[in-house]
Amino acid sequence: MLSARQEHLALRFARRGEDHFAGLDVVSGRHRVPVIPDAFAHPECDVERHFTGGDHVVVIARVLDVCERAGEPLGFLGGRFSDIVDRGHEPVGWYF
Repeated sequence: MLSARQEHLALRFARRGEDHFAGLDVVSGRHRVPVIPDAFAHPECDVERHFTGGDHVVVIARVLDVCERAGEPLGFLGGRFSDIVDRGHEPVGWYF
């Protein structure tokens, strides 16, 4: 989960056909996967299953731990980067 200051990395990872990690100064997480330094947060997960959904691979995973730091997360909505605003109250449940 990228921070609000990492739009350039979001754009980098959105490009097709590249090694997105090439030249990035990454560290290894507990599961020996690359973790981007200064990201807002990153979950440590065990993958339970995955399947193809259109031109994406959908991954279902069990979150074991979340590492986070202070800062603002990067949002993306309607084709644009956005801020994520804490409205100060619990969300209203829309599901039954």
